[in-house]
Amino acid sequence: MMRGVTVIACATSCTANFGDAEADNISLLQSTGFDWLASVYPSDEVHLPLTDSDWLHVAEDVHMKLFLGMVFYFALISRVVAGSTGMLRHWEKLRLRRKKVCGVDGTFKLKADSDLEDYLIWRAFFLDKLVMLQFQRPAQFKATLEKLGIDPAEKDAGFRFRHYVATHFAFSAYLALNVEAGVSDMIEVHNMTWCGP
Repeated sequence: MMRGVTVIACATSCTANFGDAEADNISLLQSTGFDWLASVYPSDEVHLPLTDSDWLHVAEDVHMKLFLGMVFYFALISRVVAGSTGMLRHWEKLRLRRKKVCGVDGTFKLKADSDLEDYLIWRAFFLDKLVMLQFQRPAQFKATLEKLGIDPAEKDAGFRFRHYVATHFAFSAYLALNVEAGVSDMIEVHNMTWCGP
């Protein structure tokens, strides 16, 4: 089965170099390329095309499926990129609104809407998880405190760390970098994908 798929893929890739795919297929047909495929790979174990004309039709079918697959892929990716860009803008607006709505100590000066409240809940959860690193990864947490100029031996080191991050860390930028990495990973075709079966 894999041999048949490999043969069809190779035949298609041979005809899909550059330029017009139909012209490439016709030139391969005229140069007896499909005749050679029909003679070298007979249809015994796996159902393969029997004649050069059958190979031509299979190659054209594969070309169309690859083309339609790429069209759907680019349509999907364009929607993902557009949606991601919209979310990044929205998070940045929420970050700026948080500065207007909240005081330096984090208390509300004005009433926040539901989007901003959700954003603030995410941010508070993230900060709480960062502070919990002092128990889960004490060596890393200690090294981070030292880089920030906070004495790890102090009793309120965790509180001071949380306050420092809360005042200096742009949570929207953190979200944006994570979304960017995810979208880039989706768009980039990795070497292992090219080498896959």
